[in-house]
Amino acid sequence: MAMGICTEAVVFSLVVLCAGLTGAFLGATCCGEGELPSDFHQRGTVVAVVASWCGHCEALKPELDALGSDPEVKLYVFDADSPSTAKFMQAFDVRAYPTLFVRGQKYSGDRTAAAIKAAALM
Repeated sequence: MAMGICTEAVVFSLVVLCAGLTGAFLGATCCGEGELPSDFHQRGTVVAVVASWCGHCEALKPELDALGSDPEVKLYVFDADSPSTAKFMQAFDVRAYPTLFVRGQKYSGDRTAAAIKAAALM
């Protein structure tokens, strides 16, 4: 399945789509159009798929904010409620929220900023 590339050039339109999420994510690039970040598989990249109505996503928000504020981590946030995110979710088998990807792989480790960062920088 072909995926577009999420680049800094489209951040303005993505931030508008991300505004429906519960609160802003500090330092995050919101990928509401379902584009695959160009650095998806690179060291330091974390992708989060979250939903505005999800209690687990809300609980993870402080950790994502910490990651987004860290200069060593590039955080991308996908809005699971956006219809344009469906291709990404289908291509990467996203079935629950929040779903995290670290360096292009689903992450199932500890849900703390420190643990996620450590995995992203390996």
